[in-house]
Amino acid sequence: MTHFAPVVRSQIALALRTTLAHLANMTYVNKIVDAFGGIRPMAAAIKRPVSTVKSWKDRGSIPDPSKPEVLAVAQANGLPLGREDFFPLAEETTAGPAP
Repeated sequence: MTHFAPVVRSQIALALRTTLAHLANMTYVNKIVDAFGGIRPMAAAIKRPVSTVKSWKDRGSIPDPSKPEVLAVAQANGLPLGREDFFPLAEETTAGPAP
């Protein structure tokens, strides 16, 4: 079993790097889209074309004028999203540095 150890360690390292890369690429939009259950359910809920929501996700940004509407729909549907999920950098700068 000892001769398999380098292969297993290599596979674990690759899986870890892949996971970390995925997490680094996640944006606040991913969290919002996931909370709705995906691109299509979110588009249906906010009554926007699927292509619009997909472009937001691909770009990693929801236009500021659309955020209040999306947040209102999320809250009306009982999704666990708040203002801080839509304006993550604004919350960090107004709250100041973490202790």
